[in-house]
Amino acid sequence: MNAMNHSFMPANTEAEQALLGALLLNNDALAIIPPTFDVAHFSERIHQEIYTAILKCREANRSANPVTIRSFMAPEVVSMKIGDKTLAQYSAQLAAEAVA
Repeated sequence: MNAMNHSFMPANTEAEQALLGALLLNNDALAIIPPTFDVAHFSERIHQEIYTAILKCREANRSANPVTIRSFMAPEVVSMKIGDKTLAQYSAQLAAEAVA
């Protein structure tokens, strides 16, 4: 039996932010994400919501960017504050800080 417990995933907020920012800049990067990757791998709820919105955008054949993802989110998510930022400000910051 494997001694590692795979039900616990360590949180790395910066890695989550970098991944989401890269996806918002280049939707084609979704193709290289392993099929075993799941939204539950994100430790931050807002990151789960953003990732899900990116997937929904792409399923609808729309470009996923900081503006378009909002239409694929519930109103209570869109109105959330992330620290002192709105969702629009936070997602724009993710894209701006992403390494292409």
